[in-house]
Amino acid sequence: MVVPVALRALRLRPRTKFCVLGELAKETGWKRKEFIENFEKKRKIRAVGWYKKKKVAMRRERLARNDPSVKNSEHNNILASYGY
Repeated sequence: MVVPVALRALRLRPRTKFCVLGELAKETGWKRKEFIENFEKKRKIRAVGWYKKKKVAMRRERLARNDPSVKNSEHNNILASYGY
């Protein structure tokens, strides 16, 4: 879970001005709020799918790194002798 206020505090320098794009657009009279909301919903759905794929890949990598047959393979022994 990300806390946007904390992220903003970490990424911006002190006293740096910032704005929220949706609020700025609303204040200037932009009439496409529904479009942005719809686009943001789609982006969040894609992000969830991407994160699920990333978790699967990370799990596979972790399992592969801990697999004893891979650790004792000939290639890994050769690489270990060179310090990798």
